[in-house]
Amino acid sequence: MYKGDAKRPKNICFYPTPQIEDSTDLTQFISMIFGIISFILKVKWGIWISLILFLSSWVNLKYNSDQKNIMMNFSLIIMGFFMIYLAPKPRQNIQPTQPKK
Repeated sequence: MYKGDAKRPKNICFYPTPQIEDSTDLTQFISMIFGIISFILKVKWGIWISLILFLSSWVNLKYNSDQKNIMMNFSLIIMGFFMIYLAPKPRQNIQPTQPKK
């Protein structure tokens, strides 16, 4: 017989279950990337994707996680919303046309 034979209880080896890492760190990172892209390029779809990813990572958050990353990501999203929706629009220089004589 082989060593791990189930008929011999003293030879049964119990293996610990592997720890599964959460993907919340990945969603926080992707949210931060979309927040930076929308902040720099002023695209509205980027800030909304960033907000959705942030909220999904915030819902799946563990108690002992790093609060600095969460607050930085949240402040980046708030600044992005202010820059996109509340910033004054740049003026367009329209040249007046001269009437033909």
